[in-house]
Amino acid sequence: MSVIVWHSFPITGAAHPAPAVTQLLGEGGVDGFFAISGFLIVSSWMRRPHWWPYLQARFLRILPAFWVCLVVTAVVVAPIGILLAHQAFPHTYLTDAAMYVVKNAGLRITEFGIAGT
Repeated sequence: MSVIVWHSFPITGAAHPAPAVTQLLGEGGVDGFFAISGFLIVSSWMRRPHWWPYLQARFLRILPAFWVCLVVTAVVVAPIGILLAHQAFPHTYLTDAAMYVVKNAGLRITEFGIAGT
């Protein structure tokens, strides 16, 4: 939640808050996220301390949600961005959107935009 509040400052054009608030919202939220993630990852390993089942569980937890995010970005978010910018859809949009999903599906982001978005 603190990460969302922190990112709302530049999105809304509000001035950055005092340094103490910056540290709490910006850095505290990220540090808390990594601490909780670390405990969950170690807990997963302790329940199943064998490499192959552990890696399978990690991939099955991460990749499907990541793929859904890629598709939603290509099918919903990018078109909204094009419409809000009052631009015409390029004739290559479907190809660009498909390449965005395919090129980024392996967790290594190599395609950063879709049709100029």
